[in-house]
Amino acid sequence: SAMPGIQIEGVGDSVVLTANHGDAYLWSNGATTQSVTIFNSGTYSVTVENSCCFATSAGFYVLVHNDGGFNPVVAASADDDTICPGDSVTLTARTLARDLFFSEYQEAILSGKELPAGKQDANVLIMDNMGMLSRLYRYATIAYVGGGFGEDGIHNILEPAVFGKPVIFGPVYDKYFEAEELLDAEGAFTVEDALELETTLTSLLQNRSKLENAGKAAADYVKSRAGTTGRIIQYIQANRLLMS
Repeated sequence: SAMPGIQIEGVGDSVVLTANHGDAYLWSNGATTQSVTIFNSGTYSVTVENSCCFATSAGFYVLVHNDGGFNPVVAASADDDTICPGDSVTLTARTLARDLFFSEYQEAILSGKELPAGKQDANVLIMDNMGMLSRLYRYATIAYVGGGFGEDGIHNILEPAVFGKPVIFGPVYDKYFEAEELLDAEGAFTVEDALELETTLTSLLQNRSKLENAGKAAADYVKSRAGTTGRIIQYIQANRLLMS
């Protein structure tokens, strides 16, 4: 089962982890008190000792989530931040919108109106309609594909791979040979929890060469499997499987 976890929103927040009552405590970060205050991302566990025995808890992950939507953005009135003596520039602070629904965007486009105030600089687009996802992957940098943390199985990982996008999914993929092959080709990555997802995303986004190589590996994998439909039809005809 997944490790328990909590997400801290923004900078400067904290969470207190408290162990069951015991005679002595030893946390994975070295603390020896019953409760510890956590400010940083990581997986934390505690060993509790009583007079007769001791036991160690399962890991508890904490994710510090610093989303761009929480941070103010400063916009300058000039195109260049270099000005001459006596000139001036106006700096304006604003906050990015958390998200924008596609239906809001579509309504604005069809009606010829501007997006609602605070939505024009949204940094998350939520697709609240069906049938468009496979065409939207081309605009992504990295694709996280869901379904890998439940019994239903991962969703279609070839849709983003065909556009040369590195693919990330959860640990439950054993029924899908394409997931195993894409991992072997280094065009995909699997993660166990939110903290590992953050680590994988950061590793790709901060290493342009790794990002590009993973995307190329994903696209090459799909191209190498081209012509499958023709081979299936040829097999059916050769073995007379449609003969009555």
